[in-house]
Amino acid sequence: MKEGKTMERIQSKEALLKLRDTFKENLRVREQGEQIEKLITIKVFMGSSGYKSGAKEILNHFYERAKERKIEDLVVLQADSSGLIAFEPMIGVTLPGKKTVLFGKVDLKKADEIIDEYILKGKQIDGILSLTSSVAPDRL
Repeated sequence: MKEGKTMERIQSKEALLKLRDTFKENLRVREQGEQIEKLITIKVFMGSSGYKSGAKEILNHFYERAKERKIEDLVVLQADSSGLIAFEPMIGVTLPGKKTVLFGKVDLKKADEIIDEYILKGKQIDGILSLTSSVAPDRL
């Protein structure tokens, strides 16, 4: 524990249960990370320009929608800058056993379409970026 910070006392059963749920969620995320290739992965590119263009809102939106729809095999991650400022906010979606697909200029409506149509129904949708191999593959 960092110096100067003290742990709050748990004052109620509800607070204890909330703390337990938080630890369970953190453990679930850690366990998913060990089997990432078997999961649907959404990477939201959050460099400074991505952040300024609304990537944090998109990241939170994907996370909340996945929880609402009870998609257990999906993980939402924050990634470094893609280097493609003109397409931000930009995300990469990797379905198990497939290559990453990039979507540019993602807004809340497009985020819902990506989950509902592309991820859940497997349909091709508009907004997929076609990039040359000049994009650094380690960033995707």
